[in-house]
Amino acid sequence: MYSCAEQVIGAQQGVTNDVKLAYYQLASDAFTTQTKMTPNDLRGYLFAGSFYNDLGQWSVALPYLTRAYQLSPVKQSVLFALAQNDINGATAAASTTDAVALLAKAYNEAPDYPQAQTSYAQGLFITKQYAAAQALLQKIITATPTDLQSTMMLAASDEYLKQPAAAIALLQVVASSSPSDAPTIAKYESQIKQGINPFISPATSAAGAAGTPAGQ
Repeated sequence: MYSCAEQVIGAQQGVTNDVKLAYYQLASDAFTTQTKMTPNDLRGYLFAGSFYNDLGQWSVALPYLTRAYQLSPVKQSVLFALAQNDINGATAAASTTDAVALLAKAYNEAPDYPQAQTSYAQGLFITKQYAAAQALLQKIITATPTDLQSTMMLAASDEYLKQPAAAIALLQVVASSSPSDAPTIAKYESQIKQGINPFISPATSAAGAAGTPAGQ
């Protein structure tokens, strides 16, 4: 039901809003029934929390994810989902700090797991721990040179750390690997050369909350 409802609700065409709402209600009812039937099985809570996370319903997702974390405080998928909720549904600065702590826990449990690496690096970047993010991003890119999102984030970290030459070199890597982004990259390079940090967003955005530098 979780998988089916997500596909129907996410359909771009051929599905009416009434049908989407019906699937949403069906899935919601199923989550309620499942968690009552198996109150000590984290899967029902994780599926429900992930479903509502994906729809941006952070406050609805949070109780499910909190319970999943109580049942399995070291499971990677639980840590990622709860951290995502803490960041995007944050009502206080402490929520973001809590999220980074969860991502650090996931990383320390499995430091070679790519998702744990990138998620923790994003958390460090969000909380302006640029030097720590830089070190981890360099590790990620060394292992996976084609990871353009991490390359872009490393360029942003370099710029925040007043290392413009390193930032420009990384931006050129992104431009050569993704020609469609070349015009934006050229603009960024020009701004850096003028002493302007192009990664500073004028306001907090969903992209920034997700840990991605402005413009990506």
